[in-house]
Amino acid sequence: MPSDVRHYDTVLRYEPTRRVTSSAMGLRYPIATPPVPDGRAGSGYIGGMDAAQGWVSRWTTAPTDYDTFGTTTAEICSDWHGKPLRRILCHPHHAGYQAARNSSGMHATWDADPRVEEREAAERAERRRAEDAARATRRAQSLAWLTTATKDEIEGIKDRDEVGAHGLTYADIHEDAQRRATAAAETERAATWERCRSAFADGAILVDDGAPRARQASRGHSPGSGS
Repeated sequence: MPSDVRHYDTVLRYEPTRRVTSSAMGLRYPIATPPVPDGRAGSGYIGGMDAAQGWVSRWTTAPTDYDTFGTTTAEICSDWHGKPLRRILCHPHHAGYQAARNSSGMHATWDADPRVEEREAAERAERRRAEDAARATRRAQSLAWLTTATKDEIEGIKDRDEVGAHGLTYADIHEDAQRRATAAAETERAATWERCRSAFADGAILVDDGAPRARQASRGHSPGSGS
């Protein structure tokens, strides 16, 4: 096996300007020199060399021992959930392999700064909580309004397609209509019962005065005649 293939990793790490051929991989890459940080403390700036040469940034918690194929540290970041976080620069041909190598040691690799992603995710979650609370408040107010709204007001929001904007559903309106119909029926039944009770005094004894037989007699029919 040629020495440059046997020491492929070493060649890419320490002799990055050589063109290396791997018969096993069937690949031939011109390897550019990895960009070097410009030395500004905490800046993580690479002087534009990464963009000019196509090197890609990744964030990982893997130690430098995992770096291969020319990968270099661009910035030492803060701890990430108990692990030191680094921004690294990888050759685009080997970024996937570098991520897989990091994951072999249970170290994550991100395409973007996970601190930023976590902060943005927390902000999105907080916005969702605020929006959910606002919707719940609007719905509670609308349900209370629905119990006292007139038929014309309810038909108005339906005609203007504003049911959803009020935090309501058509099922809510249907349930309210059923509630109103049930309440109206109960009110009518109670009124009918009161009319019946008011026609007679409490404790009165009702006696059949025979009026129906009298009417039959007035028409020329005798009781029990069967005609």
